Amino acid sequence: MAKKSKEPEALETDANDFHIDRDRLDVEWEKQAETFHSYAVLLANRRDRLNEAEAALDVCEAELGLAIRNDPARYQVPKVNNDAISETVRVQPEYQEAVRAVNKAKHRVELTKAAVDAMDHKKKALENMVVLHGRAYFADPLMPREVEPTTIKHIKERSRRAAARDEGQ
Repeated sequence: MAKKSKEPEALETDANDFHIDRDRLDVEWEKQAETFHSYAVLLANRRDRLNEAEAALDVCEAELGLAIRNDPARYQVPKVNNDAISETVRVQPEYQEAVRAVNKAKHRVELTKAAVDAMDHKKKALENMVVLHGRAYFADPLMPREVEPTTIKHIKERSRRAAARDEGQ
């Protein structure tokens, strides 16, 4: 199951969450809903963080734009117009840091979305594996343990004679 810490945002994927043990389908089903829910909540939290990062980027851009308009000489802007202000804003370290925060948040959202999608695929795989299990797809042919090697030899010999007899007819 997904690793949990005190902070819900710290939940990270665990490769075992996506593995199916076909010999323990009942256990896999028991933990499926809880694990899926953990990733879905994480995705919602990360989308919230992305929205916050995008809002912070907008605020940073607006504040830098105002600062450049109020003191263009400080930012070495010879002529104040929208294009010059926009270009100056994009090269400011605080703006670049805000852009990095948005990109990191987008990346985390995409990774978590992939985990949620994988859990959905796991659910479908579990459904299909249960159907196959019900049809004894995973059953191994078993030989009774009490059968003596001489008995097996006798059965094979009888099968061979019956096959030879059928060919002769």
